[in-house]
Amino acid sequence: MSPYSKITVSSGKTYMTPFDLQHLIEKMTGGNNGKICDEFIQIVTIDTETGEEKQVVLNPQQIVVMEEAKFKRTPHVPAVFKYENQ
Repeated sequence: MSPYSKITVSSGKTYMTPFDLQHLIEKMTGGNNGKICDEFIQIVTIDTETGEEKQVVLNPQQIVVMEEAKFKRTPHVPAVFKYENQ
């Protein structure tokens, strides 16, 4: 598995996280017998332009897509081209 994941929420906003999908799924279900929890979760995200890590609080029920991603910091390249999907 890739060590990074890309999360898209229902508003269309996309987040890059330094976690694999299995870790995110475990965090979202939180011992809830496999059901998505109804509490907010705090995750670390990576700014694709600067590479800085930030904390974000998300509602797991608003997550639309989670996918593995490769994050590669490349100077002088627009942010849209900085990560590669598998």
